[in-house]
Amino acid sequence: AYPSIQLFTERARAVDTSFTLTEENAAAVAEICVRLDGLPLAIELAAARINLLAPRAILGRLEHRLRLLTRGARDVPERHQTLRQAIAWSYELLGEAERRLFVRLSVFAGGCTVEAAEAVCGAEGSLGMDVLDGIDALLDASLLQRDGRDGLHVDPRVRMLETIREFALELLASDAQADALRDRHREWFLDLARRAAPQLTGPQQDSWLGTLASEHANLRAALDRSMQLGDAETALALGAALWRYWLVRGHLREGREWLERALSLPAADRLDPLRADALTGAGTVAHTVSDHHVAASYLSRALELRRRLSDSPGVARA
Repeated sequence: AYPSIQLFTERARAVDTSFTLTEENAAAVAEICVRLDGLPLAIELAAARINLLAPRAILGRLEHRLRLLTRGARDVPERHQTLRQAIAWSYELLGEAERRLFVRLSVFAGGCTVEAAEAVCGAEGSLGMDVLDGIDALLDASLLQRDGRDGLHVDPRVRMLETIREFALELLASDAQADALRDRHREWFLDLARRAAPQLTGPQQDSWLGTLASEHANLRAALDRSMQLGDAETALALGAALWRYWLVRGHLREGREWLERALSLPAADRLDPLRADALTGAGTVAHTVSDHHVAASYLSRALELRRRLSDSPGVARA
């Protein structure tokens, strides 16, 4: 009954008259439509591959969707024959500063607040325009969307559809400012995590849990970047600040994996206060999933560090 499913089925039958939506392929077709953000052109281009690939095979190739979605109807404008051309056409209509902002915003995973966009993308006036004006222009060009998931939050959020973000990330890869941009992204979300940490046991817990949930993908990206760089200090600081969020929200496996990876970085052994905090988090998460032997090991190491640091409250917690 969903229009996106109907569109996929109609276009698939246009290239393969034997195609039928069945119990076996319906889940794959639905996931294709979700992964393509419901974009009609993207769905049409995916369905055009049905003469060669089954829905499950199409789904498996969507990690690089701009490469896959390259054959459209020949009786439509050239810019609509591939998804890349359609996005590029909209991109080319932007001014130079707006293009720069569009590319920089791709550093955010799962969207961002306007405040974060201003801090990360418009640092030191390097953008050449007001970030808020640029966001308005990108919204008008349909290259950015208002994110309605945070209607209760004061600071509005915007996001790119993942299909469009893939195009922007390709441009970011060749941008000389990419590394500096990613560093500012990490710094912003490390600061957010640190501000949230002391609020996760008080009367503002629910509000801060919601904020962290909205930024879950960005926090994950900041952690991943820290791991890639071998930056133990940032990785441990993020883990130490976020473990209670992972615990309360039920992200136990993910939280445990991040903490274990951060603690295993070579430089972690030289960062006793952060390591003690991360060990406390890892031990608490392990205890919560009833892995008591591992929990005791982590907390014993935390206890040793707390005593070495003369941290009486930390000793008591351990």
